Formats: sequence, structure tokens, C-alpha cells
Amino acid sequence: MGTKLNIAAIILCKDSSEAILNAIISAKSICKQVIVVDTGSTDNTPQIATKNGCELHFFQWCNDFSKARNYALKFVRTDWVLVLDSDEAINIESYLDFIKSTKIADKVGGIRVKIKNLLADDKTSTEHSYTRIFRANKKIKFKGKIHEQIADSIFECNLEIIDSDILIYHWGYSINKEERANRNRELLEEEIKENENDPWLKYHLAETEFSAGNSEKSKSIFEEIYNSQFLTQEQKETSKIRLGQIALKEENFEKINYYLDFKSSDTNKEGFRQFIIAISELIQGNFERTKDIIDKFIVRNSNLVPKEQLANIETLLKKMESN
Repeated sequence: MGTKLNIAAIILCKDSSEAILNAIISAKSICKQVIVVDTGSTDNTPQIATKNGCELHFFQWCNDFSKARNYALKFVRTDWVLVLDSDEAINIESYLDFIKSTKIADKVGGIRVKIKNLLADDKTSTEHSYTRIFRANKKIKFKGKIHEQIADSIFECNLEIIDSDILIYHWGYSINKEERANRNRELLEEEIKENENDPWLKYHLAETEFSAGNSEKSKSIFEEIYNSQFLTQEQKETSKIRLGQIALKEENFEKINYYLDFKSSDTNKEGFRQFIIAISELIQGNFERTKDIIDKFIVRNSNLVPKEQLANIETLLKKMESN
């Protein structure tokens, strides 16, 4: 027997007219209240929100996502909160399956969901877990100017966070890439000035620099933190994979083997790890070894492996065999 949640959605937005309707429609399907907080749109985002039955509020942007989200929490009138970005949508079926099958205990204060980031080519994706559903409690607040966290606040209330298979789709990495990178970099650098030894902030800065194509900057940061005890296992593995990708770009095969000498429990990530090794073997002329790796089920079915690149490697190997 499941637990029916009395839940509201909060959505931050700015100039999100091309994306926000997906977020609103998905939220309205499961939420009693949809709260949209606009942080300074110059397009018709506010009109889209009101036209589709959302509660619209305005917040003067101050380079602090936590302040904006905590402002949105003031208007919640339900027992639970769902947090969506304007370029996201919750998978309704996964939410309903979880609600129907899960009895949520009183000691549970938050629910982790799986966020699937659809990348720029629309053919590959990454996935990570994040607490996006939590109890509406005045003591539970967001912390951090960027990549804001709610988990610490939940734990401080002596409540637990449970995992779920609830899925949220995120399209943000495929649009406004340069603008997003510049904004994130500025906010992260501000926070790092105040928290110089915070590996979590440095991890996100390294990811921002990597996504922006700044290999040297991301490399120096990842090398500093990739084994930090304060990072999650998921973040450690991602850091090592990024260092492996950078080493591949530099054709530093010794470093590739060093950083990628682990096995991930995440099948998508493990497939991608092996794919990087396959490319390394290909560059070194080890064609049989390359074929052995790319023929593996885990590599071929990883959503991180670019299928077009995989096909190109297969074509190349066939040509080598025929010569």
C-alpha cells in the first residue's frame, strides 16, 4: 500500500518561454499547487505560467539560487514539495509507480530521484540522483548559491532521505551552453572564495570547465579532488572518467589506464569507461582489443556512449579487417 502525497511544485524561471510548458504540464498532472517564481524574464514566460494555472511570484535575482528557492517555499500550502527547473519535466508514470508501491514512514523527510540529463546531441545522456522531493517544513531550507542543497537541512531535522526510481528529464545541457557555463563559473568561484577547501564546490567547477571545453582548468581541479573522501562514489568515478577523457585527448595512454583502473556499479558509466579504453586501444593500433571491448553488451547499451562514434569505429575496424 502506497502513500498519496499532498504535493506542490516550485519552479524557478527566467526567459524560459521555450521550455517551461513541459515543466508546468508534468507538474500539474501530480501536484495540487504549482508555484512559478520568475527572476527577471524579458520574454513571455510569466504569461505562460499564469495562462496555464500556475501561481506566479517575482523575485529580484541576487546570484543566489538558494534564496530564490527558499522564497518560493514561502508560498507552499501542501505537505510535500517537488522541485523542478524550468527546463525539466517529471516522468509521471515513474512518480505514480513509486507512490502506489511505497509506504513513506514519518521519519522520511526527503526522496531522491533520478535526473536524466539529455545532452546536446540528443542521443546521449547522463544520470545522477538528487533530493528533489521533501516535506514542507519551515526548518527545511536550501543552502548554497549554486547547485543548492536541501539534504543537509533534512538531516538536521533528524529526518531520513530515501531513494526512488522517480525520473526527471533535464534538457538544460543542450541549450544556452555558454551562458549557463559563464553563470555557473561566476557563482561557484564566489562560493569557493568563501570555502576554499570544499571539494564539492570544486567538483562542480571542474565539471563546468570541462563542459565548456576548458580541459586544462578542469584537469587541474579534478586531479586535486578525484579521491576526496568528501565526494560521493558517483562523483569520484565521474572525476576519474573526466581525467581519462582529458588524457585521451592528450594521447597520454599511461594516464588513461591509471585513472580508469576501476569498475563502476553504474552500467552506463561502466560502459562509457570501457569505451574510452577502447578508443585508446584503437589509437595505439590494438584493433583486436578495440573490437573485443566495443562488442560488449555493456558498452553498446550505455546511454553515455555516442552511437554515431561507435558506428564509425566499427566501420573502421571492418575496413582494417578487409585490408
